[in-house]
Amino acid sequence: MKPLLFISVALLAACAPASTGPAINPVLTKMIGTWQGKDSADGSTVTLTIAAGSGLRLNLSATDDATQGWCGVAATGSAAGELNARNELPVDVLWTCNDTSKPSQTYSTVIVYGAASDTITAYGSAYRRLK
Repeated sequence: MKPLLFISVALLAACAPASTGPAINPVLTKMIGTWQGKDSADGSTVTLTIAAGSGLRLNLSATDDATQGWCGVAATGSAAGELNARNELPVDVLWTCNDTSKPSQTYSTVIVYGAASDTITAYGSAYRRLK
């Protein structure tokens, strides 16, 4: 390699910005975990577990210890969603009643992280972090 070309390549490499990969959204990482709160409709205990997916996608699993109305007993739910530009996680949760004679139901909500209180809101209720 000619000396001038070598120096040019070396300078170019030294001046190029370091690549650290895509930036990770801090709100996304703060949402990951297990959360628990009271259902605003019936006072039952709802537990939400949010796990990382790919990119801005998050996976949700949920339990409700005593639903009212459509189910009448405990239920489990699941959903996946993508964090939007407003740092909200809109999801359509498919709830399955533990009483298998009852049909599954889909309920939509938008999950929002509150940095000041380290809580999330969903279904009109606040959820505290368990782990």
